Amino acid sequence: MRALKDGRTGDEDRSRLPSALLSEIVPRLLLLAFLLVAAPLVIAFYNAAVYVEQLAGQSQTAVSQAARASRGSRLLVEQTTALERVVRQYLILDDEELLSDYARLRANFKANTSELSLQPLDELQLRELNNTIDMEQHCTSS
Repeated sequence: MRALKDGRTGDEDRSRLPSALLSEIVPRLLLLAFLLVAAPLVIAFYNAAVYVEQLAGQSQTAVSQAARASRGSRLLVEQTTALERVVRQYLILDDEELLSDYARLRANFKANTSELSLQPLDELQLRELNNTIDMEQHCTSS
């Protein structure tokens, strides 16, 4: 073995060289490994955020439709009661002005049933709405 100027041998330089490289490479390799492990998690979190945003939009739409259907249903009940009341008043008072009130209420009733029929109703709700429309038409045609 040959001695170097500073008194070290060549073997000592070779042993220091890998440790110097390791001290530089290991942190970089660890960072790379961390990034490779973290990347799928970041992508999964992003996808989850997108899906949650979509669900929030769908939920908002569903709540809005339910509120419209509920409001329309409540209006149908009120309009049906008003129609019955006007017919009874007409039968008792025989006042021709009540017929114009009835025509106005009936037009509102038809508009409300048309609006309700456009809502996403299940089969039972749609059947009940159609029965209500049929009953109203039957009563006015008799």
